[in-house]
Amino acid sequence: MPALPLRSSLHRRPESDGAPVASGSSNGSTKSSPKSARSVTWDPAVIALDESRTKQSMKDARNNQYMSTLKGRELPQKISYQSPVHPLLAPQTSALFDIRLSPSSITPTAGIMEPATASRSRFLRIISRDFPWTLEVSNKYQGPVTCADVFNALYSALSLPLTHAEWTLADDLKKDSLMRANRNRRGGQVRRLRRIDWLGSKVYFKGLMRDDQLGRSRLLPEDDLWPDTWVVKFGSR
Repeated sequence: MPALPLRSSLHRRPESDGAPVASGSSNGSTKSSPKSARSVTWDPAVIALDESRTKQSMKDARNNQYMSTLKGRELPQKISYQSPVHPLLAPQTSALFDIRLSPSSITPTAGIMEPATASRSRFLRIISRDFPWTLEVSNKYQGPVTCADVFNALYSALSLPLTHAEWTLADDLKKDSLMRANRNRRGGQVRRLRRIDWLGSKVYFKGLMRDDQLGRSRLLPEDDLWPDTWVVKFGSR
């Protein structure tokens, strides 16, 4: 970012108290000597701190702007959804979301910036029977996770290239499915495999549901089940 204007008030060396200095004269009187010019030095550490504070102020402003969009919905402890999740994320969702496409393609979009859960959770963990990964979702402004955050997290995670280790996890049937899905996605030619190919033909979002048994099966022995662990479902249409 451009350098900030340097402000001398932040970087002045301590000054003398400006008391009059006596000097002799032929008639024995005294007079005050003029004050010397103030010496100013610039401290790079202080300048860096000033820039950091400015960046934080800009971040706070963006956060306040985001939170203002939720004004009136943030006051209750819980939101009155008919299910624990927003209707756009519920199993009977009306949202049409092809995971192969950007979330900007989702229809309808009404409510997409609203909190994803009735509890207004700031952290969600998403797993699936259709893929082996665990996704952890948060809001970049430190507010409640929104429906848009969930859709963006799914798209971003499943757009990643498939690794050699992940390819090794697949059995022969899954490898055939991966290749077939990749050809369909790339117009008949097999190119770089991506995680989205793991879903085969089930590339449409079909909502979130709870399954604590599946959630516990995905945990390391020392981990606890997150209160907001959700299972995402996919379908072929």
